[in-house]
Amino acid sequence: MKRNPGVILALLLSAFALRPRAAAQPPQGRPGSVPYTWKSVQIVGGGFVDGIIFHPTEKGLRYARTDIGGAYRWNDGTKRWEPLLDWVSYPDLNLMGVESIAVDPSDPNRVYLACGTYTNPATPNGAILRSHDRGKTFQRTDVPCKFGGNENGRGNGERLAVDPHEGNILFLGTRHDGLWKSIDAGATWSRVASFPDVTEPPDASPDPNPWVAAARRGAGIVFVIFDPRSGSKGKASSIVYVGVSLLGRDNLFRSTDGAGAGVQFPASRLSIVHTAPRWVLTAHSTWPTAPSRGLGEWRMAASGSSAPDQASGPMSRPIDLSLETPASVTSGSRWMLTIRRS
Repeated sequence: MKRNPGVILALLLSAFALRPRAAAQPPQGRPGSVPYTWKSVQIVGGGFVDGIIFHPTEKGLRYARTDIGGAYRWNDGTKRWEPLLDWVSYPDLNLMGVESIAVDPSDPNRVYLACGTYTNPATPNGAILRSHDRGKTFQRTDVPCKFGGNENGRGNGERLAVDPHEGNILFLGTRHDGLWKSIDAGATWSRVASFPDVTEPPDASPDPNPWVAAARRGAGIVFVIFDPRSGSKGKASSIVYVGVSLLGRDNLFRSTDGAGAGVQFPASRLSIVHTAPRWVLTAHSTWPTAPSRGLGEWRMAASGSSAPDQASGPMSRPIDLSLETPASVTSGSRWMLTIRRS
């Protein structure tokens, strides 16, 4: 029988290919391949933590905001701060400066972020990020104004606030564009036209260093606070306080119809000036007909004092209250101003 060399070679190769092989072994002294579990790396740095916001009713729920490093939520189980904005892409880097965070007192799952790092012309407008699952996911609303998450005054207070009784109502204070309001849980915003113009005039001789120049000026609206006593469950709060970073001008404003279609500012204006060792508080009524005891009793005292200085009177004309600082109170002591309606 004549043998065909080509057929024999093909059979040998097939048998070799079908022979079971031993599993590949890693080189001696090296571990085998294992699956990876990816986690965030703690960098330790990257700017200031400008504010920590606690939920008023949900134990352990708190958020932190930073000037250039995004926002975080505390995980009480792992005892770690978890980043909420790691999904932000490089083109949206401006959102990593968080100007303010607001929680909804009536719904612990809702949280809102006012995001924007700078207010200079080269930086895009800011955005409001809103979440219904504690920051696991967000919806975004771009706004026609800029935020200064990494500018002066970033730690002064929270410019964003949610009505404690009606979670669909929010107020937002800005640095250069006044006061804004939302009635649909942050989806849309409109400017409050009745809020006073708190714009500062241009600096006649600005410093060439932009940081020095900014330090000479205020930071716009620095906090918004609802008075929870002015509303109830299902009834929106009617009293809203707005604080502005201004020197030598009215800088604390109060509205008594915050739940209405608009906000009439100022229902009253307060100015507080400290020239050691004297505090001077001036109140102005802007009601058409001032009540006999409009804002009631004004009381100022050193924290913990049982016998504070006090004064009260009608609001038919401005009231100047000059309160001497007690000699026992040293520089750096905390003072408290309480306002009580008679």
